[in-house]
Amino acid sequence: MLKGYISVIAASLAYGIMPIISKLLLNMGMNAETVVFYRFLLTSIFTGLFLTLTKNWQTVTLPQIVQLIIFGIFGFGITAQLLTLSYVYIPVGMATVLHFAYPLIVVIIMIIIFKEKPTFLKIAACILAFTGIGFMVDFKGQISMTGILYALLSAVTYSMFVVSNKKAAFCTLNPMNNIFYLSCFAAMYMGAANIPAGFISFPSDLLMWGNLIIISLLCTFFAFYTLMLGIRILGAVKASVINMLEPATGVFLGIVIFSETLSFKIIIGAFLIFTATLLTVLDKPKEGD
Repeated sequence: MLKGYISVIAASLAYGIMPIISKLLLNMGMNAETVVFYRFLLTSIFTGLFLTLTKNWQTVTLPQIVQLIIFGIFGFGITAQLLTLSYVYIPVGMATVLHFAYPLIVVIIMIIIFKEKPTFLKIAACILAFTGIGFMVDFKGQISMTGILYALLSAVTYSMFVVSNKKAAFCTLNPMNNIFYLSCFAAMYMGAANIPAGFISFPSDLLMWGNLIIISLLCTFFAFYTLMLGIRILGAVKASVINMLEPATGVFLGIVIFSETLSFKIIIGAFLIFTATLLTVLDKPKEGD
């Protein structure tokens, strides 16, 4: 059990560092498209080496490849692009909290599209989440509505990815094979969509390369691997609750590193979203753990 707790905490901290590294790269002059392209390109390389060394490659069917392409583009590529773009306009802490509203969007999708019967906790969580977002949105223009929109759209695209994972054909693959193909197709999409237009630039110094390696190896490959290990040991519910350290890490590091300020309204909004996410996670059947 201790190994499970340590694994999920390590994953949450690693994921929480990601917006900070992305913001540093943006401040160095990289655009969002370049950051996302190299993040997934390097992740696919690291994961491919890992699978080769461990001899853990699996055969992939045509339906699985088609779905991996679709969700690699939308679930990984476009989600990361939208979230990284939001860092340009709003504090990374706020962007992370808004993105972490995706569990609530999953609930809404399941209720509207799949006719899942809503429980009291789910209804309460949705009300709390939208109230929290209302507190965080500044209609007077002090906080960029563009950044807020990007962060919320990233939550929408990621929630679709989460829902699809429950029914997708590639669910039978082990997690490391999944992350290899998803990262590979995300990188291919970002390259094909942006290299011809000149939006992808080559990193100009070792510091940029170092940050890109950190965001790929630590914040993506390592974080994904340890989270999957933690879920396997603790179960999805416990792991999801502990994973709420991720947005908390992003908020804390944003304040420490970038001197981001949090107004009382934003603090209330973040608290409401955290509470809503916690209610959503807890409102699941017990897993016998």
